[in-house]
Amino acid sequence: MSWQDIFTSFANTYGMRKITDLAVELCEEVTHSEDGLTFDIQEFDGGKKYLTHVKTARAAKQIGKPIGIYCNIESPKEGYFSNELTQALSTTLAKFVESSGVPFKKLLVIGLGNSRFVADSLGPKVCENIITNEQVATFAPSILSATGISSTEAARSITSLVKPSHVIVIDSLCCHEKSRLGTSFQIADTGITPGSGVYRNNQKIDKDFLGVPVFAVGVPLVIYLPSLHYVVPKTIDMLVVQCANVISDAISTIVN
Repeated sequence: MSWQDIFTSFANTYGMRKITDLAVELCEEVTHSEDGLTFDIQEFDGGKKYLTHVKTARAAKQIGKPIGIYCNIESPKEGYFSNELTQALSTTLAKFVESSGVPFKKLLVIGLGNSRFVADSLGPKVCENIITNEQVATFAPSILSATGISSTEAARSITSLVKPSHVIVIDSLCCHEKSRLGTSFQIADTGITPGSGVYRNNQKIDKDFLGVPVFAVGVPLVIYLPSLHYVVPKTIDMLVVQCANVISDAISTIVN
């Protein structure tokens, strides 16, 4: 029996509530209309875009996500990353930056995660790919157990030093549906909690914490099962490299 079959069997047997970082999956949990929540689906060549707008505290509680805008850009299948997908990601990121109301001057890309654990290495790999210049800087703070320094405090310190106009934080995420592993790119204007795809006990990195607009970009690379903990696909090495390439290409487009 494959790990996918184990997951499906477990979920069906125990009626497991979705453990996921993806707004699109949490919206699927909503069983009735919520006034403070809008959800829209758009198709483009090479994929789909799901736009979720959480407008009220009640809606935020309903789906388990902070008030803000979430966009999930999805490839139709694992390993299929078209130019249109990268363009959709780039265009969406540019709109998020523009909608912040802060003139763009310099971007700081913070790659969260542990480069020694493949499923958690997305952030550092994106930073490795980006060519830095006067308009973009990168920083990969690693994790507390490896450096002895909190990644959140490191992020605040480097932001104070670099003085960017905007920050993009990259991290690996957790999903519920196996079809979204390595295929869903989530952008949010609500910031992110470091290690949200692996553990959930850190200070949130957002506009209030850093003092500048913060956008989170993540890809689900693990599925959580209470009986098995975190499960990753066999193709994780390839997926991380491919997803990092898509994200870094999209970021490079908006700063050049």
